[in-house]
Amino acid sequence: MSENKNFYVSIIIPVYNVENYIEKCLNSVLNQGDFNIQVIIVNDGSTDDSHKIIEKYLDLHENIVYIQQENQGLSVARNNGLKYALGEYIMFLDSDDYIEDNSIYKIYNKSKKDDLDILIFGYRKVFDNIEDKQFDMLNNIFEENKIYTGDLVSQRMLTGDIKGYCWDKLFKLEYIKNNGLEFESNIYIEDYFPIFKIIHNSKKIGFSKEIVYNYRQREDSISNSKNEKLLRDFMLSVDNVIAYIKKYNINFDKECIDAYKIESFNFILSIFYELNKISSSKMYNKFYDDIYKSYQVNLKTVLANKYIKKKQS
Repeated sequence: MSENKNFYVSIIIPVYNVENYIEKCLNSVLNQGDFNIQVIIVNDGSTDDSHKIIEKYLDLHENIVYIQQENQGLSVARNNGLKYALGEYIMFLDSDDYIEDNSIYKIYNKSKKDDLDILIFGYRKVFDNIEDKQFDMLNNIFEENKIYTGDLVSQRMLTGDIKGYCWDKLFKLEYIKNNGLEFESNIYIEDYFPIFKIIHNSKKIGFSKEIVYNYRQREDSISNSKNEKLLRDFMLSVDNVIAYIKKYNINFDKECIDAYKIESFNFILSIFYELNKISSSKMYNKFYDDIYKSYQVNLKTVLANKYIKKKQS
């Protein structure tokens, strides 16, 4: 473990049973030229050969910090990784994903030049077993040569134009420590609410159209699995965001908040319909009583919302 305290960027990589992907992930991080990066690997109790693969890198690279813990979930792994971060900036990388060669110094230089709290960059969706299927996901709302406040950017999180992922962003370490970034444990939607708060509190957010991150679309991933816990956790995240806005009396554009409620309700419906295909008929009554009445939206509100119309056009 290196004692170098002059890292430009710390990259936190939680690992759990990714023996088929971890080498590509680590090679992408270590293929960033001479740029001074700290790599923090948190093995979250993997039971496959992930540990053996990681061990091969430890003697070859002094910039790697390797942490092993009992299986406690993605959020705890990320939170534990943060404790070891020494870089000026940090980013998060899921161990089945990978980053573009020589991309980190570009986003670091922009963040450093503009003294940003957060930089939001482009990513690419790549699909398992379909080599030519990929989609570049770039922000088209905010300009690269401007600096924005968190109040404005967090509103566009509500409309879905900015995602609540932690991995498509570069964070100034001092800023997130001062603002207490901590991922919520034991839930699937662990990053949206913490990222929403961190973004809202920021005074200096920038954007880059640089494609940095490759987001692998796996059929067996949590994001592609529909179950009742995902439904409940998603609703918890929505409730937390709405409660936060009310608690601090945040003066957001009402249409942004309505758009968030509408899109949230649509997602809740999509999960429910998938679950109902494999569940007993009793689930419908439970859904209607516990969920539908609380999250349903008025049709007039949907039709009048400029953000919803824009996304459909």
